[in-house]
Amino acid sequence: MQSNSLQTHFWSNGPTSHQIFQNGRTMVHQRCSRCGRDFAFELDGSGWHAVYVGAFKVELLAESVSQQWLTDQCPGQPLWEQDQRARTLRIREPDVVIPRTKPNLGITLLSGRKRVQS
Repeated sequence: MQSNSLQTHFWSNGPTSHQIFQNGRTMVHQRCSRCGRDFAFELDGSGWHAVYVGAFKVELLAESVSQQWLTDQCPGQPLWEQDQRARTLRIREPDVVIPRTKPNLGITLLSGRKRVQS
């Protein structure tokens, strides 16, 4: 899904974007510094999506939110109250679990000190 309305946003990184690798997928992330909305372009060919950027991962928002945000022009200011519900409508994706192939020795170096993992 692509739209000329994306050109109305002012990207916080300018023309440079963040490349994110997550669950075997590659996304390019952009955030509008005017409205605070986050968008990602998936390099697998599925195009642009509205996204929620969490502390540890990026989550796709519901298709209805993507359609609206990708067709609306930038509102020019944050719409936190209006967007609050939209930001909670996320597409649930299965977590990828990577099995351990080597035993955990229980010791990690952290800032030059030894710490025992639980």
